[in-house]
Amino acid sequence: MHRFSSIAAFFFESPLDDSRFEGCKSFFTTFYGIDLRQTALNAGEFERTVFFNCDQRGKNYTQQRFICCQFTDCALDEAQFNGAQLSQCNFKGASLKAAQLNHVNASQALFMEADLSGAQCRSGIFDQAIFVGATLVRTDFSQSRFFQSILQKVNASQALFTLSDLTYSDFSAADLRMADLRGATFSRTRMHRARQENAQFSGRQGILEFDEELLAAEAWSAQRQSRS
Repeated sequence: MHRFSSIAAFFFESPLDDSRFEGCKSFFTTFYGIDLRQTALNAGEFERTVFFNCDQRGKNYTQQRFICCQFTDCALDEAQFNGAQLSQCNFKGASLKAAQLNHVNASQALFMEADLSGAQCRSGIFDQAIFVGATLVRTDFSQSRFFQSILQKVNASQALFTLSDLTYSDFSAADLRMADLRGATFSRTRMHRARQENAQFSGRQGILEFDEELLAAEAWSAQRQSRS
């Protein structure tokens, strides 16, 4: 058994079963291709730490602090991040199916192409977060805030955005079929070419159904292709 109080190291496909990092402070540490399910990481603080292609399914990171950390291509299904600080973290391509991210601060976080199907993300702060191409099927974002967030091309069918603040958020080309947006706040919220069949709204004031600049760019692109 190995116990660590602080780390700044590179672990490459290393066996870390039963290693104990609880309460440690991690800065510029890299975990690469490691099964961390049996590794104690609770109560730690992580800054600019990289978890690349690591198996963290079911991990409990409740109330922990992750600043500018990378979770690229990690398996995080059913992981618990409730109340965690996730500012500027990168979850690109990660699997977060049925994960719990309630009450998180994930401002400026990256969730591009991540799978959050069935995840619980209630009352979170996702200001300026980027979800381009993410899968948000049946994800619960009730009472969350998405100020200036980018949700272009997401699959958010049956997702819940009830009572959420979607001010200046961008759902261009998103799939919002059967999503619930009742009670949500809209202010210059873009839904350019978003699929909205059977989606539920309390009102549509503040929604930009079409982006004039995008329409012009699309028309120019189509015209150019027709000439080539």
